[in-house]
Amino acid sequence: MNILGIKQSSPSVVQPLPYKSPGTVALIAFIGGIFALPGIGHIYVGKVGRGIGILILGLILYALLLLPYSL
Repeated sequence: MNILGIKQSSPSVVQPLPYKSPGTVALIAFIGGIFALPGIGHIYVGKVGRGIGILILGLILYALLLLPYSL
């Protein structure tokens, strides 16, 4: 409480993301690339929005590039 008796809230603290091994991230990204799942490495390190965006755009790109050859 301050001098006027008003309770003050503590400043918000952003929690850091847990440490992720660069080797593990590279392996997950590589395996994701092999199975046509780009963005999996981003999702693993906590950048979920970016990872899902890359995943969706990658799948659309794969479909546009491979669909004409499958007909």
